[in-house]
Amino acid sequence: MKRIFLTLTLCGTLTADNLILIDTIETVIYGQEGTELVTLSDVNRPSLGGGMRTKEEHVFERLIVLDAQRIHAMPTEEEMDKNINAICRENGLTKEQFDDVARGAGYTPDGAREQFRNMHAANKMLDYKVRSKLIVPKKEVETYCKEHPEWTVPEYLLSYSFVPFSLHKKTEEQEKELNAFVQGTKNIPGIEWSEPFVVAKPDIAQDYSFIADLTAGEAKVHNSPSKGFEMYKLIEFKDAREKTAEERYFEVAEILRQPRAEQLMEEYKKSLHESNSILNLH
Repeated sequence: MKRIFLTLTLCGTLTADNLILIDTIETVIYGQEGTELVTLSDVNRPSLGGGMRTKEEHVFERLIVLDAQRIHAMPTEEEMDKNINAICRENGLTKEQFDDVARGAGYTPDGAREQFRNMHAANKMLDYKVRSKLIVPKKEVETYCKEHPEWTVPEYLLSYSFVPFSLHKKTEEQEKELNAFVQGTKNIPGIEWSEPFVVAKPDIAQDYSFIADLTAGEAKVHNSPSKGFEMYKLIEFKDAREKTAEERYFEVAEILRQPRAEQLMEEYKKSLHESNSILNLH
């Protein structure tokens, strides 16, 4: 078992009490294409992809890397240059600044490049072994929709107009005139209707529940004491209906993919563990 120690004394007898453990090998993975090591420092520093990873996650990545080496799917030096240049462009970094960021995360520039190579290789292999097999046939989506129907909510296509309180008429008189206007028995110049807009039934406030009782072409005057008179005209009503499989395809496909993805991932992990030897030293 490889261990690296740092002594706290410059002279004198070395004992277990004046040594600090700097690093040690946690796991050794023996594969057909070579050997991979997972060290304590690997586990204790953040991934360049963001966040901390468990030892098991590190081991799984190294197993995938060995599998990528087996089928000659490791990224080339040219691919790595393109990937790192793209990362620099996306984050507004020069190559020197990228190296500084890597050092700040505990990686040498070469170590950072190796980390990105492993991440890229693992992503390619998961695309090949798992994600490429997750296409959900339309027939399965249609079956799921029949067994788990969903409905749209009723919608109201409305037009709106607003008239402030008059300074010259009583509120009751003005409201009566506006009611005559919406009923088509009186013409009031200057009133304009807005462009139509959609309101879903669940979004209608209790004070405006009258909207649900309107018929197409009908308008209603609403006295809002703090504002003035609001008028709502129903242009079109769309009743609730069952959603089609086409409308729900992406949502349902994701639901159906999830258990299949978990199964494929477990099968891939199992095959990797069976085809490689893993020695946990801690």
